[in-house]
Amino acid sequence: MKCQICKINDYQNKHHIISKSKGGKNGKNNICYLCSNCHFNVHKNNIIIEGFFLTTEGYQLIFHKKNEESITGNSPDVYIMGEK
Repeated sequence: MKCQICKINDYQNKHHIISKSKGGKNGKNNICYLCSNCHFNVHKNNIIIEGFFLTTEGYQLIFHKKNEESITGNSPDVYIMGEK
């Protein structure tokens, strides 16, 4: 499986979209799969994960880089799967 952000590297880390310290669960609805580089950049707030968005290809992870505008504009359609 490839990293859900760069789609180049194989994933090595599971990342909680909502951290466990903030009440996030261990279920698949709150987990994304990242390579070490992207995981590092998420924790450094260089990449902001917004959640999952339902597309014609299924649920896609939505994210943007620091200082870039969100492509969703904080749309109410972006959510953690099953927790809308």
